Amino acid sequence: GLCFAADLRGPDGPDPALATHVVNELRARRILVSISGIDQSTLKIRPPLCFRPEHAQRVIDAIGEILR
Repeated sequence: GLCFAADLRGPDGPDPALATHVVNELRARRILVSISGIDQSTLKIRPPLCFRPEHAQRVIDAIGEILR
């Protein structure tokens, strides 16, 4: 299956607090991702096999809203 990750970094390097915030906000939007990585600042996204382009756009839009 598909698996990809996004490393969240602030001006001082890896940002685990931001990663936790993004995961919690995504969960509130019914999008489930997890945190991974040595610094716990990497979003691990493992969508189901039925994942379609419109689902990818929903995830991208949600992350963009949260980061703004």
